[in-house]
Amino acid sequence: MAKNKDEGVLLNRLPVNFFTLLDGKKIKNLVELADSLKTMPNAVFGYHVNFQKNDFSEWVRTAFKDNELADDISKAEGKNDMIKLVEARISEVKQNIIKEREEEERLKQKKVNNAIEKEKAKRKEELKKKLQKKKSNLKKQTKQNKKYSRKQDKKAVKDRHSMAPKEFKEILEKEKLIFEKEREIDFREKKIQEIEERIEEKLMDMPNKEDIKKQNSLFSKDFIQGIVAGILLIALGLVIYWKFFL
Repeated sequence: MAKNKDEGVLLNRLPVNFFTLLDGKKIKNLVELADSLKTMPNAVFGYHVNFQKNDFSEWVRTAFKDNELADDISKAEGKNDMIKLVEARISEVKQNIIKEREEEERLKQKKVNNAIEKEKAKRKEELKKKLQKKKSNLKKQTKQNKKYSRKQDKKAVKDRHSMAPKEFKEILEKEKLIFEKEREIDFREKKIQEIEERIEEKLMDMPNKEDIKKQNSLFSKDFIQGIVAGILLIALGLVIYWKFFL
């Protein structure tokens, strides 16, 4: 990342460019200059700043190449004023660094966003081409399917027309036989039901135990024959049911 053009003023100077105070303390950068001024004895400050010279102004001019700050320090009215000027310059440089880095980050993000948008556009175009190809293939396949379907329909119609009249006749005959058998079975079932109903009526009309002796004469030969005939008809119906339905 490129450094701000003023960022160097916050960095340590080379040892040969350290500022040595009257008491022997070393100052390496502007931050240490501001901190030293806050605790610096007046005697030390007066030795370096007086009517004849301003050592701090000259140090900033030569070591940091910051003529503007050096001029401001040379015009400072006392130690506190000088502290404010140095701290203001430090704050200004820090703000410039922050702004420059924010701008670099914005430009970097812009490049990333442009690359993303470019990739999205590329993928969108590729997807569009794929969809167009699929659509074309689908139309082609649909056309082939319709063609094949028409061909099959024509073949089916042709097959129906080519069927021999004899085959139609056989099918109709079989349907007729089945219909007649169904009618015959219905008729026989109806007859069997009538016989069952008559037998039930006769059983209901049979005398109770008290009248058995009086009605023994009713069990004539004709009655017995009727019962036997009914049983035979029921048996015949069961045979017919077993033959045609089981």
